[in-house]
Amino acid sequence: MEKLTINAPPDVLSFIGHTLGFWPRESLVCITLNEDSIGATLRIDLPRQAGQELPYARTVAHYLASDTAATSILFA
Repeated sequence: MEKLTINAPPDVLSFIGHTLGFWPRESLVCITLNEDSIGATLRIDLPRQAGQELPYARTVAHYLASDTAATSILFA
């Protein structure tokens, strides 16, 4: 497996575009990490209506919690 080095925010942004195959707009991207390995990558549209923030946050948390090996998460 090819080693990926991320040292700065531009590295993360490049990884997101490469991994997803497009540049997401009006989306939240979450990448789980386990020590020095990449886990799950989640892209989810931002809520479009006021009052949907809490259900949105719960949905994102539910998805991320399914990666039980994650030791940290990057949000973009």
